[in-house]
Amino acid sequence: MGGLARKAAMIDEIKKTIDDVIILDAGNLFFSKNKITPGVTSEVVQITAHSIVDAFNVIGCHAFSPGPHDFATGLKFLKELEKKAKFPFISANIRDVYGNLVFKSYEIVKSGDANIGIIGLTSQFSHSDIIVDPPIGVLSDLITEVRDQCDFLVLLFSGDEKDINRLQQADLS
Repeated sequence: MGGLARKAAMIDEIKKTIDDVIILDAGNLFFSKNKITPGVTSEVVQITAHSIVDAFNVIGCHAFSPGPHDFATGLKFLKELEKKAKFPFISANIRDVYGNLVFKSYEIVKSGDANIGIIGLTSQFSHSDIIVDPPIGVLSDLITEVRDQCDFLVLLFSGDEKDINRLQQADLS
């Protein structure tokens, strides 16, 4: 939690001098690995995750896009955290086992006179509770829809190196 306290202090300092600070997180916020470390109880990591949501509620997070590690205790627990959060969880390529999107694909945030479109994505990974669609194809399909509603686009992407390279080479204009 030391890192979280430092992050909160830095954000407070920035907010003293800059209006309309937008706080975002691109994933792997709640857990450091895809699975809970052996010997650590589920209760302990869940209490920590709840504390992180509480802190981000106070900090004033505008959007969060889950990464693979955020599913370490399962989709049900992540949805519990989402209910507690005062900020949206977004992801355009995470679906439940029935094919339904688990989270909203994007969020539009007002900052001054600008509308900022924030899209959430993650690289593909395996988990029994969800299906993760290939991110680049999803992004290319969604980008026009979001761009028409905003002045700027931000991508929250918990990506592996291969997908980051694909993203850099993609023609997404």
